[in-house]
Amino acid sequence: MPLRFGLQSYRRLQQVRQYHQAVERRFRENGASVGTLCSLQRMAVLPAAQGMGIGSRCLSQAVAECRKSGYGVQLGTMEARNVTFYKRLGFEVIEQDPDYFR
Repeated sequence: MPLRFGLQSYRRLQQVRQYHQAVERRFRENGASVGTLCSLQRMAVLPAAQGMGIGSRCLSQAVAECRKSGYGVQLGTMEARNVTFYKRLGFEVIEQDPDYFR
């Protein structure tokens, strides 16, 4: 992956992965049972294709599959502007780290 997308992008992806793993550990420590959470991360739609409902359809389908299997759903974003999109799909902010958004 570093060869295809560059070392900086690879490092950022690793930081995001580690951050989400830490958040998931905290959720589990606060009562979420192991095996009861789906964690959706790093979803992207090409800028030219945004606003066409692609992301909404994909995310809605993923959430439906998780719920059908009896799992709760956790997702995270590193972009503050994505929060509006996720809220529109029924998510709510349960934790916010102001140092995380860049």
